[in-house]
Amino acid sequence: MDRTGLFIILAALLLEAAFAATTYSVGDDMAWGVPRNISFYEGWSTNKTFQIGDSLEFKWAGVHNVLEVKSKSEYDNCTKSNGILKEMSPVTIPLTQNTTLFFICTIGPHCSLGQKVAIKVGNGVMPSSSPPPSPANSVNPRCSISDSLAAFSATLIFFFIYST
Repeated sequence: MDRTGLFIILAALLLEAAFAATTYSVGDDMAWGVPRNISFYEGWSTNKTFQIGDSLEFKWAGVHNVLEVKSKSEYDNCTKSNGILKEMSPVTIPLTQNTTLFFICTIGPHCSLGQKVAIKVGNGVMPSSSPPPSPANSVNPRCSISDSLAAFSATLIFFFIYST
């Protein structure tokens, strides 16, 4: 392969890494289950930066499910009657807008025992003046134009240094 081909491949890899989205496994190694500590999922989500384009993956063994509730009040009160219930593991939820999402398990007392998580996407507030973007038209805010230009410039420098 000539140097031009190598340059093109390297530039594509750098740009792809700059635009990469993250899939978060909810609870990491703990997965989605009744935690030993009632605030486990709160701590887990606080340590993450969720952005448009990322995804959540809920995985569990045993008898659990996941329900996205519509409000903080429903989340706080473990309201089990509002939303689309997902009962087959794994469940992947794409993050498509700046907002705060609330998820609970509806099995028995699981929610009140701490099997619930609030996810703040971006700034956590959905703009009221415009409809949410569709996933096909959403932009990953992790990668700005300046980030892309910096990655491309580094690739050009690499190419010219090693092509002489």
